[in-house]
Amino acid sequence: MPDILQIALQTHWSQILANLGQMFAAVGALMAAVVGVITYCRAKRREAAQWMHEIFQRFQLGPEFDEAKQIFDFQYHDVVEPLLAALVASGNAAILRSEWKACHLIDRLLNYLEHLLYLSDAGHAKRSDCYAYFGYWFDQLTEPERGALRRYLVHFNYERLARITRASKHEYILLYGSLCMDQPYHANLGLTWTPTFCQAFS
Repeated sequence: MPDILQIALQTHWSQILANLGQMFAAVGALMAAVVGVITYCRAKRREAAQWMHEIFQRFQLGPEFDEAKQIFDFQYHDVVEPLLAALVASGNAAILRSEWKACHLIDRLLNYLEHLLYLSDAGHAKRSDCYAYFGYWFDQLTEPERGALRRYLVHFNYERLARITRASKHEYILLYGSLCMDQPYHANLGLTWTPTFCQAFS
């Protein structure tokens, strides 16, 4: 009888040890899988960061966007704003041949930023990375005095840029007393007035 009990106990402990072995093997496999996922995510994160850096370098250091950035930074009110206002009001017919190049440069820059937001929406780039690298240019689009630019974004279907800048398609009617010069809300609405136009209503 003691031999039978001893055999039973040995069998019981053997089964327990076997079960423990299977459990530890499963835990080990799970931990290996978790480590593998973490390693993969870190590698993908490094790859995405490198890719975003290359996109930024092309934009910031390459010659492709130099002229567009210059006119946005230094000639917005003299060149960009009148062109965009004319395009929104009358389309391509309002643009002179000498202004075609500036229009092309403006659209190239805006298309690049729009595509960047598309990559973010599609999950290929993190929105926080987009803002970390291109925040200066996104901020340019939201400045209060650049309403003409936001109206252009809406009018010509830059949907993602229009969304992040909260651009509106609403039309506005200005009454007689609101047509005087130096009204800050004119720029915010995307309206530009020449002195001659204002004098005609004064």
